[in-house]
Amino acid sequence: MIPDELIGAARKLAHSLGIRVYIRDGWIYQHGPGLEFLPPTGACPSVEGGSTDEDAFSSKTDKAD
Repeated sequence: MIPDELIGAARKLAHSLGIRVYIRDGWIYQHGPGLEFLPPTGACPSVEGGSTDEDAFSSKTDKAD
């Protein structure tokens, strides 16, 4: 990758995963030091409206009685 592609990839990775990423020696790392890219403010790696643990372990079904 050329430096411009690496920067774009790091930015997309930070935004999609919601974590900080760093570029150092031509590689992308999760831990610094290096050129830091931050996720957008309020970013969260979880999906909004997703099921909770309670939903996942519930014995209820969607069947009509």
